[in-house]
Amino acid sequence: MLSVLTTVSMWVLLGLMILFFILGIVAFHSIFDVYYFGNIVYGCLTELFGAAIFSIVMTVIALKLWWLTIIIIAIVGLSLAFKTDNIALRIIVILVCVVVAIIIAIFGIGMNKSQSESSKEPDPSQYSEFLEPEDDTEEETDVSEETDANEEYEETEEEQEEEQEEEQEEEQEEEQEEEQEESDTQYIIEDSDSRKLTKADLEGITAEGLTYARNEIYARHGYIFKSSELNKYFKETDWYVPDKTFDESMLSSVEKRNAKFIREYQEKNGLEYSPKP
Repeated sequence: MLSVLTTVSMWVLLGLMILFFILGIVAFHSIFDVYYFGNIVYGCLTELFGAAIFSIVMTVIALKLWWLTIIIIAIVGLSLAFKTDNIALRIIVILVCVVVAIIIAIFGIGMNKSQSESSKEPDPSQYSEFLEPEDDTEEETDVSEETDANEEYEETEEEQEEEQEEEQEEEQEEEQEEEQEESDTQYIIEDSDSRKLTKADLEGITAEGLTYARNEIYARHGYIFKSSELNKYFKETDWYVPDKTFDESMLSSVEKRNAKFIREYQEKNGLEYSPKP
C-alpha cells in the first residue's frame, strides 16, 4: 500500500512539473511579446530553461504553500483569460486553472496531513523497555522497600522541622533580648549631634520622648540634670558620663539648633512634657 502511494505521489509530482512547465511557456508568450534576435536556438534554450526553473519552483511551492500556488495560478489564469477576445478560449483557460487549483489543493492538503501524522507517531523503540515482562515478586519487594524508605524519610523530615523550629525560637528570643538591651542604651535620636533635624524625624515620638531627645543633646556632654527623672534615665545608659565642668559652649551650632527646634516643635504641637524634679 505504501509503495502504491509513493508511486502515485511521484506521478503527481511529475505531472505538476510538466503542467507548470507548459503554463510557464504559455504565460510567457501570452503576457509578453517575444522576439528572437540573432541565434534562435539560444533563445529557445533560454526560454525552456526558464520554464523548467519556473516549474520546479512552483512545484516546491505547491508542496509547502499550496494555497499560495493557487493564488498565483488564479492571477495568471485571469490575466491570460482577459487578454484574449475569444470567449470560448477564455472559458477554457479559466476551467483549466480551476482544475489545476483543485488538484494542487487536494495534493497539498494530503501531503500536510501525512507529514503531521508521521510527526505525531511515537517511536516504538522508546517504549521497548516497558514491553519486557517483569517478575511480580520483584515488584512487591520494591514497593515494600520504597514504602519503608518513604516512612523513614518522613520521620527524618519531621525531626528536622522540629529542630529548625526550636532553633528559630531560640534565635528570636536572643534577638529580642539584644534589642531590649540595645533599647536601654541607645539614643532616641542617634545623630542629633551631627545633622539638622526635620519634622519627619520628630513625628511619631511621644511628648516624653521628645523631652528626653532634647535633653540627651546636653547629656552627651555630661550635663548634670536637676530633675531626678532625667538623671535616673540617662544614668541607666552606657554612654552618659556626668561632667561637673559642663559649659553650654561645648555644644555645637547644630546641637543648639536641634535643641531649640525640638522645643519649638513641642510647643507648636502641644507635646510639652515636664519631668519630675
